[in-house]
Amino acid sequence: MLIDETLSNSGCFALLFCVDHFGYLNSYISFTVKKPDKQALLKAQPKLVAAIGGEKANPLREPMNVVVDERTDKIYVADTGNNRIAVFDKVGTFQFSFGAKGIGEGLFSYPYGLLITEARTLWVSDPTNRSIQEFSLEGKFKRTVFYGSDGTKPGMLTAKDKEILVADLARGQIVVLDSSGKVKKESFDQSVVIAHPQGMAVDSKGRLWVADEKTAEIKMLAAGAAPVTIKDSASQTSALVRGLAVDTLDRVWATEPLTGRIRVLDDQGNLLFFLNAKTPLSFPMGIFISKSKAVFVAERGGNVVRVWQY
Repeated sequence: MLIDETLSNSGCFALLFCVDHFGYLNSYISFTVKKPDKQALLKAQPKLVAAIGGEKANPLREPMNVVVDERTDKIYVADTGNNRIAVFDKVGTFQFSFGAKGIGEGLFSYPYGLLITEARTLWVSDPTNRSIQEFSLEGKFKRTVFYGSDGTKPGMLTAKDKEILVADLARGQIVVLDSSGKVKKESFDQSVVIAHPQGMAVDSKGRLWVADEKTAEIKMLAAGAAPVTIKDSASQTSALVRGLAVDTLDRVWATEPLTGRIRVLDDQGNLLFFLNAKTPLSFPMGIFISKSKAVFVAERGGNVVRVWQY
């Protein structure tokens, strides 16, 4: 039995040949295997698979962000209401936590931005304490990476080209740090006005997407090109955007705390669909999308991290 395939724009045309034991053709069957429809794939709604609420004795309280270690599948949650980082295994079972309320090494007043670095450490930003601290993935304090003595209030974090980008909530800028925490640039792009930068994400083309919470806009920044501004289709001031992430299909996911929905765009900024438009979440905040196609959203009002699979 032999299979011969011919590719076409619409799919794959195949011939299945059946030969006898002397090598002579007995019969054949032709069939066409259609390629997956790209638009249908992009617009496919993910399936809700889990809700992580923490251990019974000390559940999550107002979680603001989430990040996943892609090597171990451990889930790190900025448990902001409890001033700690809570850690869960891949099925959502509580493992341990670290941090407490205060000012100083290993202490938080508002743990917010999370980033797992190439050096396998966890950076945690705290806009109230104006600092970024570095921890081992086991929760041991290593150092204070950055302190905003100039008035900087570090918010969301992301990595791009071996640099760390920090959303400055006080000055409306994106500060660029090297891996040691040293400031390389005070502003990622001085030509771009961002009133209140929040979530940031980098797509497969190296473009930076930034959520501007105050204007309810998303900005796309690409080297050598003019910035692109994407607004909600209805231009609703209530559709403020907070968390931002890019998935394996280069779709851009943006959380909207006030509407309780998640806006999903294609790689040009066109709206594909709203997730949870009919059954809104309660203040969705930070969002993380893993390479295994899982979408994690910190739901502040629900005191949980919800997980979808696409």
